[in-house]
Amino acid sequence: MAIRFPEHSQQTQAPTPTSTVVNPAPLWQWQSFQLGLLVFFGLPSLGAVLLGISKLGLIGRFWHQWRRQPLVQVWGILFVLMLGGSAMAIAPLDALLGMANIIPFGLLVTALIYLIRTPTQLWRISQIMLIAGSPMLLLGLGQLFGDWSTPTWLNSLLGWSLIAGGNPPGRMAAMLMYANLFACYLLVLLCLAGGLWLTVYRQWQQQPTPTLGWQLAGLTLALLGNGTGVFLAHSRNAWALAVIAFLGFCLYLGWYWLVGLAVGGVGIVAWASWLPSWGGTVLRQVVPSILWSRLSGEMYPDEQTEILRSVQWRFCWQLIQERPLTGWGLRSFESLYNNGPHAVNHYHWVAHPHNVWMMLGAELGIPLTLALCVWGAWCCYPLVRRFWQFPVSDRPILFSYLLAFGMVCGFNLLDVSLFDFRTNCLGWLLLGVIAGIGRSALPSRSPQVEASTDLAL
Repeated sequence: MAIRFPEHSQQTQAPTPTSTVVNPAPLWQWQSFQLGLLVFFGLPSLGAVLLGISKLGLIGRFWHQWRRQPLVQVWGILFVLMLGGSAMAIAPLDALLGMANIIPFGLLVTALIYLIRTPTQLWRISQIMLIAGSPMLLLGLGQLFGDWSTPTWLNSLLGWSLIAGGNPPGRMAAMLMYANLFACYLLVLLCLAGGLWLTVYRQWQQQPTPTLGWQLAGLTLALLGNGTGVFLAHSRNAWALAVIAFLGFCLYLGWYWLVGLAVGGVGIVAWASWLPSWGGTVLRQVVPSILWSRLSGEMYPDEQTEILRSVQWRFCWQLIQERPLTGWGLRSFESLYNNGPHAVNHYHWVAHPHNVWMMLGAELGIPLTLALCVWGAWCCYPLVRRFWQFPVSDRPILFSYLLAFGMVCGFNLLDVSLFDFRTNCLGWLLLGVIAGIGRSALPSRSPQVEASTDLAL
């Protein structure tokens, strides 16, 4: 059901990239949200404070509507169930602390329903994300090719460190803890840049102007830069997801010939990587070795058995079978795995099972894990259902957010972004944006929104 609010001022028409609907939120919450998003990945503490202020301001502003929102009420039930599960966990205190990775972010999602009301806001958020991501990409390149690193005294001040040569060595991680997490972040930027590119490209097709041409060139550069970053992160998971995102945009545009070329190219790389005895050896003379050696695992032949995903998943499944209803408690996998039958040496401590759904199933139990998944799907459903009701000019940007959230979910099939504050928050932010725009009214304009989107960067 769409949430409707009284307008703050008389509607007027103004040229914008996309059509919009009324955003009733006070100006300062939107400003705080934008500033927080801009600085969040570079200065996570400051960004978190600004985003938190925006969240609390929205909840206070719309308190009576917010507490009656079904999503909020169900989230409250999930919170109580998690508390009960923590009491039965093998380490109750750790389980309570683990709730901090989930509960506050669900509240952020429910607050954003009352802030994100227009496709123009999505356009603005995408711009901010791309601007904020540019320094990270430059630092990542300097990390790999210039041996850049941050001094120790600066690490605690910023809340992150830049490690010369990457983390692990040879893989771009920039300001994040690990290369895989940086790849997840860049996947989101790729999708958001793709949505902006499609919108500008269609406008340029209808009326080619120098301004649109420059915008298209800049967005093309952003796509190439972030795509290069995904490649240099050497995350096989992210490589596969980047191909899926590319195919998604091609299918959306109807470029089926490009889909065929991409599928053929992927098939050749897969053949060279995994079927050397069936002619793949010949293809390895053509396919770059950095691709087939990484995909086949030959790049790191001495990888320990205990850090293989298949071993971790089997162990996780054993935990689920032993406690299918209540789970073992949040943050329990790390202790159980490393101190149990699969304990590894001190060089390879395993923090998670590289699948967030299996991890939650083992730690929260099957019923609560399914409930969380249903709650997330409930957030997304209105936008998916109403997608074709939005103007054609708005659909590329809406599609890019759905695809970006899909990338985060797909990434968590083979990894876990929950324990990194910034990438965890990124996924919840995308979910909140999707929940908000999907429950917005269609379509009108408020001058207050237009003014609020003109925040100087």
